[in-house]
Amino acid sequence: MKKDYQDTYLDNSIIIESLQTVHYFKFSPNYNYQGEYHDFWEFIYIDFGILNVRIENDIFTLEKGDLILVSPDAFHNVWGNYQYPSDIAVISFRSPTPQLSQITGKIMKTNQRQQFCIGQFLREARLTFTVKLEKPAVLKLEKKADLSFGCEQSLKIFLELLIIDLVRNDMKCSQQEGILKSSSVYSGSNQDGTIHGASDQATFNQAASNQDASNQNGFDHGESVLASNVLASSVLAGSSPAVHVSSTKSHKDRTIIRQIQDYFENHLGDSSLTLQQVCKDNCVSSALLQQIFRSNLGTGVIEYYNNLRIERAMHLIQIGKYNMTEISEILGYNSLHYFSKCFKKAVGIPPTAYASSIEVLNHTYE
Repeated sequence: MKKDYQDTYLDNSIIIESLQTVHYFKFSPNYNYQGEYHDFWEFIYIDFGILNVRIENDIFTLEKGDLILVSPDAFHNVWGNYQYPSDIAVISFRSPTPQLSQITGKIMKTNQRQQFCIGQFLREARLTFTVKLEKPAVLKLEKKADLSFGCEQSLKIFLELLIIDLVRNDMKCSQQEGILKSSSVYSGSNQDGTIHGASDQATFNQAASNQDASNQNGFDHGESVLASNVLASSVLAGSSPAVHVSSTKSHKDRTIIRQIQDYFENHLGDSSLTLQQVCKDNCVSSALLQQIFRSNLGTGVIEYYNNLRIERAMHLIQIGKYNMTEISEILGYNSLHYFSKCFKKAVGIPPTAYASSIEVLNHTYE
């Protein structure tokens, strides 16, 4: 007997009308772009390093993992911090989606799902368009003649997923702040007139995840950081380590995180550093410290430390003042072979390949 099944039609919350530009740039510390404005949206994502961004009269300093959305017709320019180079992704598009206005003009700390979407988007862009993503001033994206099946649709899907997750997180943060503000009305005020329960936005950096992607899959060294198997597994698991919580506990967590980050900066060459030693030197229990790092940064304490050493190695390679043996010794690796093994596991390519893939840092994009 034939059953009368009914259609269920799905609405689109996000509409992507067209792509304007897709770039992946490596900027020198002294890079300075005079600026522009245009009638479409633009994402700027920091994959590595530090970059200053001006949008109209507001100035933002973006670090690794930060994302910002520039609204149509807003004048914006970018420049380096004169100390560290930066690798950035730029994605611009047209969309009538009104919710985009909610997330524009503010720094967003990306979680692993969002980083995965950006990495996969860049991979699909390399498969779809003829122009190299490193080429500046591209006025039209030309498609390849022999496109792989589903490339164009994949681009839309990953960009839509990115925007959906960003808007959801923003709504969640707004709801949490609204609850805290409401509760503060009933909690009264101190004698000095300050209100209890005032919100305090999270400002910590999200640590880099271990990477296993390879160039054979169409990733360059930066995109392998964005779209590794670790990130993919977090998407399947539905995890979201980057949480913006405004609370006293969050403030205490960030204080401890900053303390440990400063401690790590002074011990990057200590190959024998253990969790027990970190906790002893900073007067904190290992269970508490692990919990703080995993809930706020999405990684363990020693994993964070190892990633920090790899980031410093990447920076030292880009500077070009030291050879691989010297960098290995500076960061306390037992041997050059072990350093190369750790670097390849984290970045996706050996340090020598990474060094040869970096463009001349003094080159500026016109």
